[in-house]
Amino acid sequence: MTIQDHITQWLKELTADIIALRIVGPAYLFALSQAALCQLSMHQIAGRYPPPIQRLTKVFDECKSGKPNHYEFLKPTGNDDKEIRKIKDVIIAYFQGIEDIEKKDFYKEKNEVSQDLSKQRERLLENLIAAAIKDSVQVIKKLIYERIPDNKAYRLEESMFDQIASLRDQITPNQKILLQGNKVGFEPFSMESILNAGWIFWLTHKREYKPKEGVEEESKEEKRINDAKERYYNPLKEVSSLVLRAIELSNFHERFIAEKEIAAP
Repeated sequence: MTIQDHITQWLKELTADIIALRIVGPAYLFALSQAALCQLSMHQIAGRYPPPIQRLTKVFDECKSGKPNHYEFLKPTGNDDKEIRKIKDVIIAYFQGIEDIEKKDFYKEKNEVSQDLSKQRERLLENLIAAAIKDSVQVIKKLIYERIPDNKAYRLEESMFDQIASLRDQITPNQKILLQGNKVGFEPFSMESILNAGWIFWLTHKREYKPKEGVEEESKEEKRINDAKERYYNPLKEVSSLVLRAIELSNFHERFIAEKEIAAP
């Protein structure tokens, strides 16, 4: 690929990243960072894709200083209860961890030879393209803001903590409860809200999240099988199942409301 090809492809990918963050919110940053941290090198240029560090930096900066500012929303306040404060502290620490990654020079690690010519060429190419697209990225962001203004971009809401509480109790976080006098109503959460609650729940509760224990007495053979399953148990799978189910129920709820409004005289 030529330098021009790299510039074109990088701009496409970074544009898609910023759009995804505007639509989905921090959930996209969490997913991108998890994928980036699985790479052998944060500076590796893989075909048409920019190095993970370039994508992560742009998305994180947008999440932290863009509009709406998700970083500010998560900062603890004096009114937070113990559980909410814990959640905010963990996510802020996660953001700060990404900041540390940004500052780290991955070419000076003990396991790498700083004089390796291929590494030097790769880093030179990365810096060259990053400098070339810097102004273009700002123009693209301005265009994205015009197409997805702040009132249409996803922003974290206080109700997210209720969704996290539902996941903790292994309940699908698909709808919010509305209290109007003596009446109780329900309103579906958006897919974006459910995704953010799912990611934040996983990041803040994964160490303590365990499957429900069976109430029936097990035979020796059943116990042996269940013990084997537990060794390979992946709690993320169950959280994902709850999140996917919540999205499905939320979508059904929205369609039901729309059909009801159409049928109303």
